[in-house]
Amino acid sequence: MPAVKFNLLPADLAPKESIIKLSNNLKKISVIGYSLFIVAGLASAAFFFYLSNEVSKASSTTEQYKQSISSLEKTEQKLILIRDRVEKAEKILKTSPTEKRIDSLKVLSASFPDEITFTNVEIFPDRLDLTILASNSQALKEGMAELTDSGLFKKVEMISFGLNPKSGYLVTLQVF
Repeated sequence: MPAVKFNLLPADLAPKESIIKLSNNLKKISVIGYSLFIVAGLASAAFFFYLSNEVSKASSTTEQYKQSISSLEKTEQKLILIRDRVEKAEKILKTSPTEKRIDSLKVLSASFPDEITFTNVEIFPDRLDLTILASNSQALKEGMAELTDSGLFKKVEMISFGLNPKSGYLVTLQVF
């Protein structure tokens, strides 16, 4: 049996058919609009999380690139220093008096006692500047005797002489 509708209101108070259709259409439009609003909100939230993830990836990649650049800069600086040293060494070795001085220095260092070490050697076309460290006075005496008796150098000048109780005697010489 079909459902029967009883309207107890007087007929003149009942809404018009056009208003009921308009009301139903407005309900449908509001439900669709609200659904679209919820979908757009969810899509915006997803897009926000996606962009946040991309920004964090980009910042970590940027940090890696910065670290790589700084390490490459250090390597470049080392390479430039090495290149400059090689150029200076080639320049020094090209002068013939320098080659003789290097050979004399090799002979001298081989004849020095083991207690004597060279802490600094500067090679100039006309002289050698040597800084030696002798652990005791006997080694210093033997080294100086070897230097003067070797006949490798015409003139030896002592520039400085110092004593450090922990390391020994520090002597700076110019040999010509």
